[in-house]
Amino acid sequence: MKKIIIFCILLTISLYAFPEKWVGQVATYNLIEGSVTADGQVFDPDKMTAACNGFRLGATVKVISVRTGKIIEVLVTDRIKNDSNYFILLSPKAANELGLPWETSLVVIDAKFSDVNSTEILPITGLVAEGTIDKEKLKKFPDINWPNGDKTI
Repeated sequence: MKKIIIFCILLTISLYAFPEKWVGQVATYNLIEGSVTADGQVFDPDKMTAACNGFRLGATVKVISVRTGKIIEVLVTDRIKNDSNYFILLSPKAANELGLPWETSLVVIDAKFSDVNSTEILPITGLVAEGTIDKEKLKKFPDINWPNGDKTI
């Protein structure tokens, strides 16, 4: 019985302690300054924030540009509309810091399992499935969690 309890504790710790990685499309968040975001805050283009349906509001996630190699951390403060083709939208300041001002690009998102949005049922778009992109670009990210299927979802 002690072994089972220890195993469950270690499993729980590993789910919350070790990061997971996803590959998705990113763009700059084109929200009007002063608009209210899903977390009830006022949007400020000069803060390091993002909109994403895949992570809980208040989660801090790392965003890594596949093209530039730059890494930033952003706070998830808003949600993405259902008809979007992006996995994450960055505030203008965050996109600038990543080296992708007003560009569409591919990023790797590095977040804790505990930051995954498990309470709201929201459409998650913009993830890239394994086999749809040149793996040479992503070989420095061996622990990516690919969505099922052979197409972009």
